[in-house]
Amino acid sequence: MTSRAVAARSATQILRTYSSLSSTILFGPKWSDTRRITTAAHVVILCLIDGELKEDEAKPLAEMGLELLRRQRHGCPAAAKALDSLKTLMDLGGIGSTNPDDEDLGEDTEDYTVFFDFSLPV
Repeated sequence: MTSRAVAARSATQILRTYSSLSSTILFGPKWSDTRRITTAAHVVILCLIDGELKEDEAKPLAEMGLELLRRQRHGCPAAAKALDSLKTLMDLGGIGSTNPDDEDLGEDTEDYTVFFDFSLPV
């Protein structure tokens, strides 16, 4: 098993675990959770671009990341920017979100940041 396969499997498990926790009181808006969700969703997009995941595998996982970040954004200010960043990366990966709620976040996102440095060697 390659390291990319391990990364894809790990990111998938992180997103699925947070998705199951999101319906409980254990899921609160914390920076550490927002960071883990964002990183896992970014890894999914990178694995899609690299060919480790197929579109039909990556899109539901990325959408799961979007939904989790939507739930976080009211209690964690960084989640709104992470949500915007993930939507941009999904568009770049060719799996843009089809959710109409994504058109206008209603948040101030003038300080736009993509949380991943694509210049790093693989």
